[in-house]
Amino acid sequence: MPETKRAFISHASEDKGRFVEVFARRLREKGIDAWYDQWEIQPGDSIVHKIFEQGIKNADVFIVVLSQNSVEKSWVREELESGVVQRINRACRIIPVVLDDCKVPTALNHLRWEKIHDIDDYETVFQRIVNVIYGGTERPPLGPPLQYKDQSVVNFVPGLTKTDNHVFQILGDRSLKNGNRRGDIEGLREAFSAVGLSDSEVNESLEILERHGMLDSRNSLKTFDKDCGEWAYKGVFFTVSGIVTYVRNTVPNFDQLVLEVASGIVNRGFRLRLEFEELKTVPLELLEVIVLEFEAKRLIHLLLGSNGRFHQLEPNGPGLTRMLGQ
Repeated sequence: MPETKRAFISHASEDKGRFVEVFARRLREKGIDAWYDQWEIQPGDSIVHKIFEQGIKNADVFIVVLSQNSVEKSWVREELESGVVQRINRACRIIPVVLDDCKVPTALNHLRWEKIHDIDDYETVFQRIVNVIYGGTERPPLGPPLQYKDQSVVNFVPGLTKTDNHVFQILGDRSLKNGNRRGDIEGLREAFSAVGLSDSEVNESLEILERHGMLDSRNSLKTFDKDCGEWAYKGVFFTVSGIVTYVRNTVPNFDQLVLEVASGIVNRGFRLRLEFEELKTVPLELLEVIVLEFEAKRLIHLLLGSNGRFHQLEPNGPGLTRMLGQ
């Protein structure tokens, strides 16, 4: 049977009722033996012995709850100093949990804090704390490798990581399937999760893709995530360069399709969207990408319909003719 993880909770008495007791109960529900003085110290017990010899000494993690109430408490500061020593002596991990906009003690500045913006709603932060506590030998059993990750990942843009490319490919797959350049991040969470990508990883990759010009920052939809204190993407929009980059790397005969569309415009006089349906080898979703690239290169002028897709086009100069070698 796996050894029970033990967590010592350092806190101010003023924070017991509003946060600490419920927090400790939730830890115990997750199988973590949370050391909370209200439960552990009985009448007649030696407080010093109980806290330092049974509480901190036997802890796997030292959780210090920082608030406006606690940062000025000398008793909490003493526990913190003991915790620092304990961490050095027997690898007792310290997890600072910050409740208020208080000044974090210097001894904790080099550690990652878990910031709780709403003490009534902090599930994401709580789960992260639990994961840290169980982060040693008691990880859940490994499942079979994810099929998607077994496949080779296209390196779409120099400088992107494998995670960035995973995110880019999932966005591109859905965008091409839907026939538009919008990406609903909420609707793609299951797809991201299926390849082992967390919300924070996806969020970071989306920011990188924006900076590389693959996503249009002017059309991104973001909301503030109070759990992590950061802005999170809810919707994105491919730039023309972004969707063309995706298609060129995933459609083997894309260059040939580009020439077929150019030929339809130059040799057959196609102007209306409906006329291009005669090109049986060019799917409409790829036609949309091709004419957008033509417009970006100033080879044509586009007239868009109310649905945002092209309705009609007009050639702009001899560029398409030269593309065909004529």
